[in-house]
Amino acid sequence: MRKLFTGFIILIVLVVAALLVAPSFIPADVYKDRITQAASDATGREVGISGDMYFAFFPRFEVVAENVTVGNVPGGTADYFARIGALAIGIEVMPLLKGVVSIDRFELNAPEINLEVDRNGDGNWIFDSDGAPNNDQAATEGGFELNNISLRNVRLVDGRITYRNAQGAVETYEDINIELDLADLDSPLSAKGSLRAKNELINIIATVDRPRTLLDGGETHIQFDLDAGFGEVTFDGHATIADGQSPVFAGLLDMSIPSVRQLAAIAGQPIASANGFGKLDLRGNVIANDSRLDVENVKVSFDGMNGTGTLTIHYARNVPKLTGTLDIDKLDANIYLGEAEKTSANDWSTEPIDFAGLKSIDADLDLTADQVFFQDIKLGRSRLKLTINGGVLNAILNELNLYEGSGKGSLTIDAQRSTPVVRSEFSLNALQALPFLRDAMGLDRIEGIGNMTYSFTTSGQTQRQLVSNLNGVTSLKFLDGAWRGVNLASLARNVQTAFGQGVQNDAAGQEDVGEQQKTDFAELSGTFVIRNGQVTNDDFQMLNPFLRVLGGGSIDLINQTVRFKLRPKFVTSTQGQGGDLGVGGIAVPIIVEGPWSDLRYRPDFAGLLTNALIPGTGESTGDPIQDLIQGTIGRALGLPQPDSDNTKSDSNGTADQETETAQDGPDWSVPSDSESQSEPEKETPPKPVDFLFGILKELEKD
Repeated sequence: MRKLFTGFIILIVLVVAALLVAPSFIPADVYKDRITQAASDATGREVGISGDMYFAFFPRFEVVAENVTVGNVPGGTADYFARIGALAIGIEVMPLLKGVVSIDRFELNAPEINLEVDRNGDGNWIFDSDGAPNNDQAATEGGFELNNISLRNVRLVDGRITYRNAQGAVETYEDINIELDLADLDSPLSAKGSLRAKNELINIIATVDRPRTLLDGGETHIQFDLDAGFGEVTFDGHATIADGQSPVFAGLLDMSIPSVRQLAAIAGQPIASANGFGKLDLRGNVIANDSRLDVENVKVSFDGMNGTGTLTIHYARNVPKLTGTLDIDKLDANIYLGEAEKTSANDWSTEPIDFAGLKSIDADLDLTADQVFFQDIKLGRSRLKLTINGGVLNAILNELNLYEGSGKGSLTIDAQRSTPVVRSEFSLNALQALPFLRDAMGLDRIEGIGNMTYSFTTSGQTQRQLVSNLNGVTSLKFLDGAWRGVNLASLARNVQTAFGQGVQNDAAGQEDVGEQQKTDFAELSGTFVIRNGQVTNDDFQMLNPFLRVLGGGSIDLINQTVRFKLRPKFVTSTQGQGGDLGVGGIAVPIIVEGPWSDLRYRPDFAGLLTNALIPGTGESTGDPIQDLIQGTIGRALGLPQPDSDNTKSDSNGTADQETETAQDGPDWSVPSDSESQSEPEKETPPKPVDFLFGILKELEKD
């Protein structure tokens, strides 16, 4: 910066020197050639004046040059570093005798300036050449010592600045109008002006207390205010400019941006996502340069989320990056994922979920949040490590409070791929099952205190695709709760009673199904395996003091349907849930099926008969009705029945052995040869209808 400023002063001094020594009768073209040659030597760039030049000598030295050009660095993209429509300089004569350059007129009309950064990070605005004077020479140019400078009526009118980086990004600022005022280098420099960026008018006011200190590499007080349609930024602090380096600012920053999305577009880094990146308010102590902004004691509000802590913004990148530690009131991921409302009450949305926001920013943050929202899931105070890199989000939740419970886990969203991939692993303890399952899956049937672990992976661009591609495993155990919508104990009792009376109707027990019904349990547990949105289970169990329910089945997550078979069995015949259980403990299977928003329950009489026919299941249950059914089925099929006399004692003491055999249930062994000879050689198997009628007849006999 000092070299640029020194080069500017040298150019002015050379012009003044030429005016002082040149006879008035010498043609202007002679001055032009000498001035451009001296300026080229001083800056290390080719300086040209292709237009007219005008001179005045009294009461001030004044020169006007038209169509002035300053060459670009070798290998630069633009043809010129600067091209100026008209340059006018007016210098007072008397102060020059004291070594003071007092400029009471300096105008740049329609300047076009091309700023470029090469692959090494060097800017083309740094002037340097072997023929340029060094700092000591610059202080004594033209035969006098340069002690000070005064700037009055310094204006840049209708300018244009184009900025290009090594990656090819181009930013353009137009309609630049700036006015400067400086009494001397030890007095405050004031600047005000405006420019237009992406059709946004930006107004700027700035003051620098001691420009000389700043040019000498020292620190001076500076105030800055920027006001535009995209927000307002104020700074009150200090600035330092080291030789050849970009300015460094340290002080209090206050920023209010209505739309970060709009600001990013103006800065040449448009945000692809259509969601979030709205209002930003930031206040804190900052240290800033041309590549990063470090903020301590920050108070930030972004997209309705408020936090405090430390924050660093790295903006000299293709994608900005946030690092730091923040304590925030909430973290709402839905703002950036977008809303995916269901197309109907029992379907998943096919609207695309916008993951593009993860490609718009990188992050490495340690966050503590009072609340976390992800789709419909709501978390309490949580502590997490959040990283975003190239469209891949990783969240490690070391402390997790949700639904009155706790846990820990991890979540990865890989939006780098054309089809986003989501992976998650969590271990949750002592949470309230009803609100959690309702928010996570739309289920409102299970109450209780839940403990669960789950691990899953999925991919897709819509809610339905994510569910359809879901794979993983979940293990859960709920304690001291209830299954809402059905009274399984009463249902089993009523079905048992109906069966005992010879009534086999799917409507049996339906009075025990409804929103007002529920089945209390001490424990409900199971392991669920998920393959492409289809859930299978074979170890379901639900326990309470009077009822044991085992079962298994499947859940179609895609279509939100359930198909489960439960096998309830009473443990005791004492009074318990559902009323009088004295009718006994027949294990009548119950089918649970239908959409999970409207489950249906029906007895599985066919399943009961099938179980009774399987060898090895005819053992005595200790329940006479159950044993009766097994015996009835056997007689209906014409199978051999145990001899009832075997249960009587005889003098040989064989009663115990025979009684044990009888208690083991029906004799399913193959008849002996002698017994077989007495049977018909071929017997026509009973028809299914005759079989069922045979059961009912036997029930009537018994």
